[in-house]
Amino acid sequence: MQIRYTLVDSFSAKKSLIIEDKKWPNIPFDVKEIADTVIISTTKLKAKVNIKSGEIAFYNDKDSLLLKEKAGGGKTITSSSFEGYQTNTIRQQFQSSPDEAIYGLGNTRIGS
Repeated sequence: MQIRYTLVDSFSAKKSLIIEDKKWPNIPFDVKEIADTVIISTTKLKAKVNIKSGEIAFYNDKDSLLLKEKAGGGKTITSSSFEGYQTNTIRQQFQSSPDEAIYGLGNTRIGS
């Protein structure tokens, strides 16, 4: 599932340097709005987006939480420039459980 977010009225038409350029199969999905939440679901995954805050959380097919954006400030987009090009600096933070281990960051422990 790819989630896109923008501060303007439309998304850029530029080809992504990150997303693999290949033909992906169409996956059936359902969209519901319940109170202040939009729920986008497939048979294996749900994304719940808070309409007021924009915060997103991902759940498995049993509705168990997999990943949730940090409350009150999970994402920021700031105008920036790089080698003369106007761009944005994007930051997205997620909450992790205390027993989650993240490897490949040297001796850094997330959440300490």
